[in-house]
Amino acid sequence: MKADEFAFLNLQLAGMLRSGIPMEGALRQLCATMRRGRLRSELQRLETALANGTPLAEAVPSNDPDRRPKQRSSRRPDEAGGLLPKGELH
Repeated sequence: MKADEFAFLNLQLAGMLRSGIPMEGALRQLCATMRRGRLRSELQRLETALANGTPLAEAVPSNDPDRRPKQRSSRRPDEAGGLLPKGELH
């Protein structure tokens, strides 16, 4: 896939997500428009994993040991991300 094709694919995905389409539905729609190939196969695998309830961080494969899924934090996402001080939700 050429860089401009990949950029267009990313723009399509971003637009679908902004419009409220769930990630797995957006991936399914993108795959339906793609020719066969490695990227389509990977996106289909990702869509299936997400549809089966696998968290995105675990569904995306990584060869980098530092990016492999780690033990889940017991903190809430807003606290873990540092957006709010611990315990303060609005």
